[in-house]
Formats: sequence, structure tokens, C-alpha cells
Amino acid sequence: VPSYSTRSLKWVDVGFPIHSSVAFICAINLVENPELLPSFCFLCIGWLLLAREEWRIKNPNPWAHCKSFRQLLSALILGKSSMGPLKIQPKENPEGGSNSWDKRLEEAEKKAKARAKKYVREQAQYLKDMEEIGDSNEDLAAREGHGFPTISLAGLPVDPKVYLFPIQQYLRLACVSVRVLKNIIVWEECYLSFWIAMISFILSVVCFLIPWGFFLKWTSRIIAWVAFGPWMILLDKFYINHLTEEEMTDEKKLEYTNKRKKWLDKQKEEAQLAREKASKLRDFKQYMFGQRICRVNILKKDRYYDVPLPTSSASVYNPKSKSLGELAMQEAGYHRKRVNGQQLIGEMIPKIYENPSTEAPTGRPTKKTDLLEKGSPASFYDGNDSYSAAAIKVGSIIVGAGAITWFGVPLFVYLVRLLLPE
Repeated sequence: VPSYSTRSLKWVDVGFPIHSSVAFICAINLVENPELLPSFCFLCIGWLLLAREEWRIKNPNPWAHCKSFRQLLSALILGKSSMGPLKIQPKENPEGGSNSWDKRLEEAEKKAKARAKKYVREQAQYLKDMEEIGDSNEDLAAREGHGFPTISLAGLPVDPKVYLFPIQQYLRLACVSVRVLKNIIVWEECYLSFWIAMISFILSVVCFLIPWGFFLKWTSRIIAWVAFGPWMILLDKFYINHLTEEEMTDEKKLEYTNKRKKWLDKQKEEAQLAREKASKLRDFKQYMFGQRICRVNILKKDRYYDVPLPTSSASVYNPKSKSLGELAMQEAGYHRKRVNGQQLIGEMIPKIYENPSTEAPTGRPTKKTDLLEKGSPASFYDGNDSYSAAAIKVGSIIVGAGAITWFGVPLFVYLVRLLLPE
């Protein structure tokens, strides 16, 4: 905008509601074309994840950031990320960091104290009113007592835990599932979020190219002409009437019973072998590594997460460049002591799995080619992808470009004609 005081132009940041605009365009197109519902459903999933990722990236606290979709996409296509690691200084972004959080915490404490005082007054008034009302039970045979009634079944007392414990197990599974889903939506599990968003966009394009109206129409026609009509009496006469229990011979019953018994015996045997293997593995691990065993979760299931303090810092680690011989000897374990993990292999007598003597993949002189000096003989190995992996990446790029051309160009032309009518 022009500034008349300085006779120059002044840049002003104006926020454009891109999410609302995209939602509006999708809604008006979906109303006019209901067959696009599957495509728009997958598109909404990917767009929701991208919106949450943008919210994480715009957080003033650098410790709350996550790997972006663009960063992970470049790593998938090019083999390395387009953005390097972040360098965080102590008390970075103080205007949006600790100061704002301190103010929000102070305001929250004030509101909590006010709500607590209000609740105490309301509770005192409620107890006073209930005392004035008194007991309104008109049953003359009722007895006064204290405590909870005992649950009885067939005249015998029953522990409530018998019924509540299975419910608690289902509630635990529900809580864990909700936590994992929340972590995926807010990009705590950034890799899963990326893959879900990527697959959603791909399925959205695929579903857009499928003529759903044609398939639904002809599927409904086939079902209506085949499953309904007077000829269904033939099915009832020649098939359903022959499946009555009276016509079922003793041989068929015996055959069915034997098959079921064999299936149950097989399931019991597999379950017993699994229990014995788990028990033996647990005993061996306790003998080798100690009595304490802790399960390490693959997905994040914690309710709360630890965030570094504003005074914390993070610096980029830049290893020193090395020659081909030095790097190969280092990856082979020269002058290094390798400590094996706790993975056990073997059936009868489990043994500790020994890591390979070198980190370099088969057919490659080294694994970390980015640590080589410039001009090194092995510097042309700019990646660790095999021929099949490289072919898959090139093929995915070609297919993606074709899908974008097939889907994006007509959509762009349609939007231009919609926004700029002739």
C-alpha cells in the first residue's frame, strides 16, 4: 500500500483464507457432482493433515516444530531432505515463547481460582438446599443403611471386578487408539502422518478418475434384476429347502464335527507353542540381561510429552570429512568396540544376534558417502538405493506427473472458468 508520509510503498501482510476457500470450492463442486464424494473424502483427510502440519510449523516455539510434508516428500523422491537440521539458540523467539506462555499460565491460574471459588459457593448452596429438602422416600419398608448394595447372583455375592475388568480392558484399548490417532493428526508421528496424507491424495486422484455413477447405476441394475423377481422361487425350491436339518445325514454331522475338532486342536497346539516360546525367550533374556523387562512401544502412546525448556539449545553436528580408506575402516569397526543388542535368534538354545562386521551394503564400498572428501573415488555413489528402488522412484515420478496433468489441468481450467465467467 502507498505511504503518503514517506512517499513510498509499505508492505502489509494480509492473510488469505486459503483453507476456507478450498473448502468452499470443494463443497459447491460436491453438491453439483455427488459422484465425487469418495475422491473428496480422501482429499479432506490429506488436507486436514496438511493443515495440522502447517499449524505445527507456525508455532513460535521451535521445539514444537515437526518434519514438514515438503521435507519428507523431498527425502522420498531425492533420497535426502531439502532442508537441513535446525539450529536452535537458547531462548529463541522470546516474544512467542516463554513470555507468552507465562502470561497464558498466569491468566489460566487466575481463571482456575475464580472457577474454584464459584464452585465452592455453588456446592455449599446445593448442600444447604438438599438439607432443607431432606429425605423424600415414602417407602415405609425401606431401611436406613450406608454403603453400596452387594451384587448377588443366584443368592451368592459376586465381585464387581469380574464384570468391570473386561470393560476396563476395552476402555484401555479405546484410550490408546485415541492417543495414537491424536498423535497422527497433530504430526507427533510425522512419518505415519506423511504416508497417510500421501496415500490419501493418491487415492483421491484415483477415485476422481473412476466413473462412480456408471458403476453404481449398473451394480444397482444387476442386483435388482438378479436378486428380485418371481424366479427367486426356483432358488427356494431347489436350494434352500434342501438345507433343512432333517435332511442332514449323520455322516455330514460327523464330518462337520471332525473338521471342527481338528481346527480346535490345531489352534490349541499353536497357542501352546506360542506360550512356550514366549516363556522360554523371557527366561533366557532374564538370565542374560537381568530380571527387569520393559516393553518398548513402537507408536507413541504417552499421555504427556516432555518438551525442552526455552533455555535449551540445539546445534548441527558436522562430522569431519574422511578419505575412502578411513571411512571404510571406521564402518568396518576399526578401533571401535561394537556392543550387540538384546535380539536373540535360535529355537532350541537362543543366542545373541551378532551385527554384521561392516555397515556398508552389499556391492558398495561405504554406506555414508556424504562423509567422503571431495574428489574421492567413491564420491559418485551419491545414494544407497538399489536399481529396483531407483526404478520405483522414477516410475512414481512419471505416474505422479501424469496424474497431475490428467487431474490438475482440467480442474484448473474449470476453476478459472468458474471464477472468471465469460
